[in-house]
Amino acid sequence: LMASLGFVVHGLGRADTILPTVRVLAGRHVTYGVEERHYPIVGQALIETLAAGLGTAFTPAVREAWEAA
Repeated sequence: LMASLGFVVHGLGRADTILPTVRVLAGRHVTYGVEERHYPIVGQALIETLAAGLGTAFTPAVREAWEAA
């Protein structure tokens, strides 16, 4: 999970280079039974985990950037 997140985060500025890999990853998630309705739940869990792990370093600007990503 962390490797995938790192790959995506580092590629946000050059989406054209990561989209093929992200599409394959998304396709695999479909085979796992992931549905669109799951994404907000997992996204919120990620934000809360980052907030807990980073503590005061998880500033409003950092939160905003993660939520946008």
